[in-house]
Amino acid sequence: MWLKSQGYVVDEIRIPPPGRHPHQSQMNSVLTLLLVFSLMALILSAILTATMINGLLAQQIRQIGIMKAIGARSVQITSLYLVMVVALGIAASLIGMPLGIAAGRGFASVVAQLLNLKIYSDAISLWVYIVLLLMGILIPLLVALDPILKTTRITVRETLNDYGISRDASASSLRDGWLSRIRFFDNTLILALRNTFRRRGRLILTLSLLSAAGAMFMTGVNVRAGWGAYLNQAAADRHYDLEIRFNSPVNEEQIDSILANVPGVEKSESWSLTPAALNRPDGLDIVRTYPDGGHGSFTLRSIPLGSQLIETPLLNGRWLEADDTNAVVLNQNAAAMFPDVKMGDEIQLLIEGQAKTFRVVGVIRQILTPSTAYVLPTTFTSVTGQPLELTNAVRVVMREHDDAAITSITRDVEQAFGEGSVSVKAMVSEALLGEAISGHVYIFIVALMLISTVMAVVGALGLTSSMGTSVIERTREFGVMRAIGARSKTILRNIISEGVFIGLMSWVIALPLSIPLSLGIGYLIGMMSFRSPLPLIMSPVGIAIWLSIIVIGSVAASAYPAQQASRLTVRETLAYI
Repeated sequence: MWLKSQGYVVDEIRIPPPGRHPHQSQMNSVLTLLLVFSLMALILSAILTATMINGLLAQQIRQIGIMKAIGARSVQITSLYLVMVVALGIAASLIGMPLGIAAGRGFASVVAQLLNLKIYSDAISLWVYIVLLLMGILIPLLVALDPILKTTRITVRETLNDYGISRDASASSLRDGWLSRIRFFDNTLILALRNTFRRRGRLILTLSLLSAAGAMFMTGVNVRAGWGAYLNQAAADRHYDLEIRFNSPVNEEQIDSILANVPGVEKSESWSLTPAALNRPDGLDIVRTYPDGGHGSFTLRSIPLGSQLIETPLLNGRWLEADDTNAVVLNQNAAAMFPDVKMGDEIQLLIEGQAKTFRVVGVIRQILTPSTAYVLPTTFTSVTGQPLELTNAVRVVMREHDDAAITSITRDVEQAFGEGSVSVKAMVSEALLGEAISGHVYIFIVALMLISTVMAVVGALGLTSSMGTSVIERTREFGVMRAIGARSKTILRNIISEGVFIGLMSWVIALPLSIPLSLGIGYLIGMMSFRSPLPLIMSPVGIAIWLSIIVIGSVAASAYPAQQASRLTVRETLAYI
């Protein structure tokens, strides 16, 4: 107001949202994604810790019985293991914190480059180190406490008579009866199946770990597929190849004449636009647009009646009709600025400093499009004063739509307007728009794939720990098998088959688990980024990839324990304590 009182002409005041980057919504989505998957990784790590502690206790259960036999109390043995877990937690934290911080800084630099940020300091607050250290100590301690207490409280007789097999005779009988009906497996595979269910508690832990890892991996691939479908739909909704914006309105006949002489141009339509803002009580024309003129923008668009250059899927109401004088259709981003408005209600927008009233008749879904309000050309003329025969933007459809053709024809169009003395403000091709959109979502894809890979590695470690424990528990059993003629390759096949069975069971469980995860994360990311949830797409590629990973990983995780078992002699197994 002061500038106007001094005789200055103020066309527009731009005040971007304070403290918010143009890509704040994408950054919030990335951070939310990382937090969600970090929580899941924490749960997986707790399960992995429980699996490893169980394995350690299974190896030393007889030693615990001997210690009790010579006078050790349960409290002393429990303290011994808890101190060991704390020491391991401290060591793991001291090793993991520098690696994690270095990886975080590297990832932050990649994000900064993709989102055009400048990081002035990568210093980390002291409380972060304290929290990481406490988590590294307390989580293993809490997870290990229950199995340690259960093991250290059993009697000497129970520890010395532990052979690593289930004591539930009725369940074993029922299971063996069911397995005896299987005709297409040989005895080695049936034995592997039987061994799979021996330690149900450990099996549940291992399946939980692998199933969670598999569900997260497939969720990552599904969300990536959803993003791909999102981008493809956004491109399919735009039926034009090039948008040209002029510095000042130009006669439509002149534009048509220039474009008619450019080879490769099929048709063009006038799509005038002007910045809009919400009407304020003080009358100031303030927009929340960033300096680039695109992010955070709110635009009033003139769309020719019956135009086919964009898809207009309705979320509510109807599309514009010929007799609409002050009607407006909002896309979902613009509609979010008027949360209480219903169809038929009036809204006020500031257009070139003047409050204009519009009647909302519809809301459409537009993917990856800024906030836009659509009106007919006559309405646009009445609110802006721009003559109907003039336009400040035009959209062009080309005869060929591949990237090379679009680039070549765009260059010819630019040259033609230069020769025609028409001042062009910007030329945005479909190829350029696609690259810009891909840059916005590439960070999501990178984050999803990295996190999913970490989950797969954690799952493989859990299976390796479980199989190693199983082999140790069955050492005497392998001696008996050796004594009755079993060869090394039979033992090898038996153990690897058991690992593969567990892996396949986890794959079956992971499939349904990935559906709600994919829905939830897709909804969260889509709504935070563009107020439209991602479509749920169960990627066959992701399902097949995880099946391959789980089979190969199960074989690899079981190979070393199986090789160790296959090399045991009868004397070594019978001498095992």
